[in-house]
Amino acid sequence: MLFTVFFPEVLTGVAAEQWRSACQAVEDFAQLKREWEAALGSGSSSKGIPRTENNLARFQRSPWTMRHAFFADMGGVHLKCPEYPTFPVNSHQLVYLVAHNHIEYPEIKAKAIWDRNKADTFSRILTLVQIIWFMIQAIGRWAQHLALSTFELSCLAFIFCSINTFFFFRHKPRDVETPCLLACNATIAEILAEAGDRPKPYTQTPLDFVKPPVSRTSLIAPFWFGIRVCFDWGKHADELPVQAFGNSTVTPPRGIRVTDIVYGNLFTTAYFGIHLAGWNFTFPTRAEQILWRVSSLTLLGLLIFYLFAIAFGTVMANRLARWLFNDHDATTILGVANLLPRWVAIMVHSPVVVIYALARSYIVVEGFSALRALPIIYVSAVFWKNLFHLRTQHAVNNSRPERLQHRVPAAIRKPFRSGSANPSYGMDSKLPRKLQGIEAITLDLTRAYGRGYVFLPSKEWLRRLKYTVPAVFNILASAEELVKKTDDAFGNPSYICAGRTDEIVNTCPKKR
Repeated sequence: MLFTVFFPEVLTGVAAEQWRSACQAVEDFAQLKREWEAALGSGSSSKGIPRTENNLARFQRSPWTMRHAFFADMGGVHLKCPEYPTFPVNSHQLVYLVAHNHIEYPEIKAKAIWDRNKADTFSRILTLVQIIWFMIQAIGRWAQHLALSTFELSCLAFIFCSINTFFFFRHKPRDVETPCLLACNATIAEILAEAGDRPKPYTQTPLDFVKPPVSRTSLIAPFWFGIRVCFDWGKHADELPVQAFGNSTVTPPRGIRVTDIVYGNLFTTAYFGIHLAGWNFTFPTRAEQILWRVSSLTLLGLLIFYLFAIAFGTVMANRLARWLFNDHDATTILGVANLLPRWVAIMVHSPVVVIYALARSYIVVEGFSALRALPIIYVSAVFWKNLFHLRTQHAVNNSRPERLQHRVPAAIRKPFRSGSANPSYGMDSKLPRKLQGIEAITLDLTRAYGRGYVFLPSKEWLRRLKYTVPAVFNILASAEELVKKTDDAFGNPSYICAGRTDEIVNTCPKKR
């Protein structure tokens, strides 16, 4: 859970590669079906026709789908061989076993997989509803020029990853409670002998030899390698064979496509770009703002470095292996990395992993830490009545702009003096040029303070300004202080109205 909170982009990368692996398993079983149909149609050999007919009939009753592939890759299918403990087999190992007639095609109903995860649909719908509601809130704040906090920005980045992860995991069951057991008449020794692979130590199951090699174009496998180098320290499973597969074990057997690489680059750039959007956000201290900027740039820089290293290693892996280690078998960047002494691998990977972890951790922690000193404007609620210009009759009646205009008091309508001091404008001592010469200023304090103080609006001024007026008053603690500050900024006396926005036209300005 903590890993998902701090590194959601890694989970999305894992989901993308598992989705591609499941797609390829579905394609492999579809290819087996075509071979069975071709064998039955040709009638060239009658030796395996009964088994072929049986497999084809079982496949037609229960085709292999994405849900089946994910279920198997999670460890939902176990193999029982004579005189050997049961162990899980993934979808690609199932393809191998069925293709070599070690087992019959597994007739697993998709509904049976679904029934094993009855709470799956409800939990996903609930999560999606929460995500959609938060996004609507963020869009509403943006539409009404209300500020977003760093916490909300971090949530948006997390939601961006979650949406992509949901897409790739939409067919994946939530959990495997009771695995399906497949009987195999052949012994493990016979399976290994037929494959030409003598029994040898394995890391997960005896069928590890079927495990696809890491693709040259894998974007996530080098990340897992770096994590293992820094934190594994030679640890292995306490019990062999394992009873479930971890999230880092499945890679697409035929690698990923160019479209996957393009998607990965666009996704990671957009994800880290979301954090850069907080470049000018308000932070409790200047140091925290600088650290946020440094962390955001660090993450983006590490992404560029990572992609460059992958591209360089993909092209130069074989040459580096021959030049440095006189090895002609290594063809991937991980193959070369495995040839390095362990202390060298740790020295190469540790700085990158530590810097990345520190930058991500600061982004997450600062999202919560900044909540301790939020300006009052950040807690403003979205005024849904005005979100889509659904204002009340008095506020939106285009036939009344003159009525609104003539009610603006002369003391407020007089132009600003160029360069006049504005004590209500945060740390700046001068009014921004956008605010000079403007006839009126409007601010709905009902949204900011839950009070009924509203300055009379000028629609022409609103069109010309295009400026987040609440940001001018983001250091004020109360409506009373706002009135005092506006007295100083616009010249005494200032005119205010008490009442809701829809009542302003019917409320006479009252001089303080």
